[in-house]
Amino acid sequence: MKTVLRISMLCFLGGAALAFPAVATAKQTLVVYACSPEQTTPLQKIMNDFGATNDVEVKLQVYPSDEYMQVLTAAMNAGSQIDVVFANGQDLRFMAQKGIVRDLTQKVNYKDRFHPAMLVPFTFSDHVYGLPTGSLVTSGVYYNKEIFAKVGITRVPENYEQFLDAAKKIRAAGISPIAMGGGDVYMWPMWFFETFAQTTKNHSFERTVDTLLGKAKFTDKDYLDSFTWLGRFGKDALFVKGVNGTSMDSARSLFLSGKAAMFYGGTWELNGFYQGGMSAEKMGILRFPVLVPGSYPESTGGPGTAWVVYSKIDSSRADLAYKLIDYATSDTVNAWFLEQMKASNSVNRNVMASYSDDLVKSIATEFAPHTTTFLDWIWPPEITKAFQQQIQAVIGGQTTPEKATEAIQKTYDDLSKGGYKFYN
Repeated sequence: MKTVLRISMLCFLGGAALAFPAVATAKQTLVVYACSPEQTTPLQKIMNDFGATNDVEVKLQVYPSDEYMQVLTAAMNAGSQIDVVFANGQDLRFMAQKGIVRDLTQKVNYKDRFHPAMLVPFTFSDHVYGLPTGSLVTSGVYYNKEIFAKVGITRVPENYEQFLDAAKKIRAAGISPIAMGGGDVYMWPMWFFETFAQTTKNHSFERTVDTLLGKAKFTDKDYLDSFTWLGRFGKDALFVKGVNGTSMDSARSLFLSGKAAMFYGGTWELNGFYQGGMSAEKMGILRFPVLVPGSYPESTGGPGTAWVVYSKIDSSRADLAYKLIDYATSDTVNAWFLEQMKASNSVNRNVMASYSDDLVKSIATEFAPHTTTFLDWIWPPEITKAFQQQIQAVIGGQTTPEKATEAIQKTYDDLSKGGYKFYN
């Protein structure tokens, strides 16, 4: 997987042809930084296939979602080679605003391969900075059907009262209701997205934009009510004991081993659960419980990842980088990627997911249509960090909803004083 140009030169001297040895150019290599370790295997094959076809070496470096931006930043500061990034969708706005990624608008003449809505989170001021890949991810509460049957839950809970009743039956059997790795703080905001969707009467995205524009405050009632619900989840013992000292990997293991009856998370978890021995016969998925009368549960999601080109890529490798993201987001590759990740709802308009079972089909037909965008995709990183820390503290009982929202508002005020302007 190396780009080597071999040139055979014939020099005619006195009628004799003299053959000179082949001359090799410098090896050409693309370096790709990526998030989502759970997708490493299919990503590596995509890189290998592209490399083999284009006679180039592609080095894939994958890091956990909550670490890769730190690693990427360190690499940028060190002047290391960076060409392409397989990025979290939530980081695109920040990366574009800071000039980390290239404007792809004039370089991509195949935007019509995607569903128009899939480009929205990666388009700022009518300029496209990232290309969606894989599937439209969404979220739900996975549950163990055998445990539900064992403790006498004959109907999946729909509202919070039913949810509490189910949790009580599960705890009585010596099993934790919900597996959650609160020690990995990057997951906590998803719980806020679910509650905030309902406390805003299903206008969470609009409220977030208004807040970042300074037209609303993080201390407003709908924010406070959302944090109050989060605090109640902790007080009502819905999570595993010691939730804030538990990692997400441990939480997954608790769910797979039957020590926890439920697991709230994204559809990116599905393939791992299947590999861990779960199946559509053993596992179901339910909507987040109704918390606020007059509102309805909205899953949280979006095109989870995007291909971007590093803004300071060496010009000699730029065309190869554009060629790579074209290949990686093509219909053929996307269809294969969906199969490997057991995902549904392709971001590509001409790709239909192959439903492997009823669970995948239900996610595509019942959850995806009621999905709203991850709010941390538009929060600045400092706000995201503040939410992570404050939610963890509220769940653990170390702070109050009032103090949590005040701390987040102070973070925003400090950013504004420092010149922050929402990049819309």
